[in-house]
Amino acid sequence: MSFRMTDDSQHSEKQYRRKAGYVVRAFMDEYLMIPVDAPGADDAKLAVLSPVAVFIWAFLEEPRTFGELLEAVTEEFDVTAEVAAPDIQEFLDRLHTHQLLDNHMEESQYDNG
Repeated sequence: MSFRMTDDSQHSEKQYRRKAGYVVRAFMDEYLMIPVDAPGADDAKLAVLSPVAVFIWAFLEEPRTFGELLEAVTEEFDVTAEVAAPDIQEFLDRLHTHQLLDNHMEESQYDNG
């Protein structure tokens, strides 16, 4: 199943925020996302994150628009908006799929595609 935005004009208005109850820890040369107090989370499941994903996860502590994410990533890393945008969207899609985005944020604009 893949996801796509249904209306690009709403893309910059939607806000994203990470779900509480997870921490990211450095272990050797990797970053692990670990559920610590997440209702319904499987304690046995860990996620390995890239340095960019760790940056985005930390940035999503507060509600952010896609535009804010894109600007922050391009300022922090040596990457253009054209390269970063699809990668950011893919990460947000994965967070959405695994229910790691806060439920009270504006209604999802995803549809099955």
